[in-house]
Amino acid sequence: MIRAAAHDDVPDMIVLLHEAFAVASGTRGDKADLPLQGRYVLERDGIVCATAVATPLGQYFGGRELKATGVHSVAVGTDYRGSGAGSLLMDGMLKEMYADGVAVSTLFPSAPAAYRKAGWEIAGDHRTYRAPLEALPVTKGSEALVRTWTYDDLPAIVDCYNRFAATEQGLLARSPYWWDLRHPKDADRTSVFRRAVWEDGRVTGYVAYRKQSAGKDLPHYFDVEVSEVVWTTPTASAALLTHFARHKGLGRDLLWSGPPRDPWLSLLGGLVARVEFCYPWMLRIVDVAAALSGRGYPTWVDAAVCFDLTDPNLRENTGRWLLKVSDGKATVEFGVGDDDVPIVTLGSCELAALYSGWASTRDLLRAGRLAISAPEAVDALDRIFTGPPAWLPEMF
Repeated sequence: MIRAAAHDDVPDMIVLLHEAFAVASGTRGDKADLPLQGRYVLERDGIVCATAVATPLGQYFGGRELKATGVHSVAVGTDYRGSGAGSLLMDGMLKEMYADGVAVSTLFPSAPAAYRKAGWEIAGDHRTYRAPLEALPVTKGSEALVRTWTYDDLPAIVDCYNRFAATEQGLLARSPYWWDLRHPKDADRTSVFRRAVWEDGRVTGYVAYRKQSAGKDLPHYFDVEVSEVVWTTPTASAALLTHFARHKGLGRDLLWSGPPRDPWLSLLGGLVARVEFCYPWMLRIVDVAAALSGRGYPTWVDAAVCFDLTDPNLRENTGRWLLKVSDGKATVEFGVGDDDVPIVTLGSCELAALYSGWASTRDLLRAGRLAISAPEAVDALDRIFTGPPAWLPEMF
């Protein structure tokens, strides 16, 4: 039986989380007040054998916000792995999401194959760059624009983030709960440093960062580890880079999360930034009609395709879908076709990969993961789903 988690389930869920993750005392899943919002359990013969969380969020695709969930804290008891418990839990959660009108769902996989069976597919990544502080450009006078921001400034910070996120592919539209997780009110000001750039009374860029030891042989030297950086204007970019460059001396490297085509990569000096860490995230198209009609598209695209879609986990999505895109918007019809429109035969995983722009039609054809009725389908699909590469600045 799959159901919403209750307070009485907390002790069992804590055990599952400790079995699934390297949980230290006092961290994830080690508190009796484990949040129950969006948390599900799978119960067999009175035993809670699996749990997961689906946090309500939004997610931007094509400049528009879609109703979404972020799935995390998935834990299956060791004794129940390989029994289908994980698949049952994910299928049950998907049905709940569909009934709630969720368009898309995102997660970071520990075992991609398990989530691929439930219709999730790799759609983007989270990456961290490393660059020497001495490589950062300094713009004289720009540091005067940078000042500390506090929790009281959060509305202006949220406004800056939302304006930025709408121009990117895949970024989350964060709930107040998510913002509190990212930037808690009681953050220690001696360990978390917050800076923002104001232009004409509006935040145009901000950062939050820590200083971490650069190595045992250099006890007073540090790296600047940025947990979040957002900027929307050239002035904000220059001011923040200058602020970080001022950490030279005892400071060694800057680490930050950015998109695959981060503009900062082309602004560095004689030394090249490198990718320090990269990890994929997966997307699930939960409600095909809502996902295809709710996102934005390039205004110059005028194209149409028919999808013959197979979705074994959500049979409501299985069938033929006619998608027509024009002037940045889409019309979606179910159960109809058009003799003049090419047909693409695919599954829910392939649709997710196309939708985010992670995979091109040629990629999927080459891998034998979809079929087309006519060559023009390749160009039509790639024009419809063209855009910047999808990414996420946070992991969950």
